[in-house]
Amino acid sequence: MAAYIPVIIGAPADRPDDADTARNAETVRAALESLGARSEIVTVDLDLTVLETLAGVAPDVVFNLVESIRGDGRLGFCVCAALDHLGVAYTGAPTAAYVQSSSKLLTKSLLKASGLATSDCWTGSAPRGRRVIVKSVWEHASYGIDQGSVVDGADAAD
Repeated sequence: MAAYIPVIIGAPADRPDDADTARNAETVRAALESLGARSEIVTVDLDLTVLETLAGVAPDVVFNLVESIRGDGRLGFCVCAALDHLGVAYTGAPTAAYVQSSSKLLTKSLLKASGLATSDCWTGSAPRGRRVIVKSVWEHASYGIDQGSVVDGADAAD
C-alpha cells in the first residue's frame, strides 16, 4: 500500500504569504504523488480536531507547512504541539524550536544568551537619531515590512 503523507497548512487570512503557502502545498502534494505516495492538502484552523482525524487514519508522516493560523504566527506552534500529543510524526522543527523561533524577542534573547551577536532591539522607545526597522514580533520573514518601516527611533511606535 502506498504511503499516506498529507500536507497541512494553516487556515488562511487573505494575505499574499498564505496564498504562497497554498501554492507550495500544492507543489509538495503533487511531488509526493509523483513519488507514489497518497497525499492531500489539509487545512488546520483553530479547531484542531482535524488533526485527531488525521491521527485516526495513521499517516506515515505529515508534511507540515503551517506557519500561522488565520494569519497569526503566534498560533502556528499549536499544530506541532497537537501532533506531538497525538503521536503523529511530522516534518520540520519540533514544538520547542517552533516556539523559540516564532517570537523575534525570544529568539534574540536566546541568541544573546548563547553568546551570538544579534542586532539591538527595543520594545518601547528607540534612541532618537538612530534609524530603526519597525516590524512585528510575531510575523515570519519580512511580511508587512516596506520603506515606511524604516524610521527614526523617536518615531517608532510600540
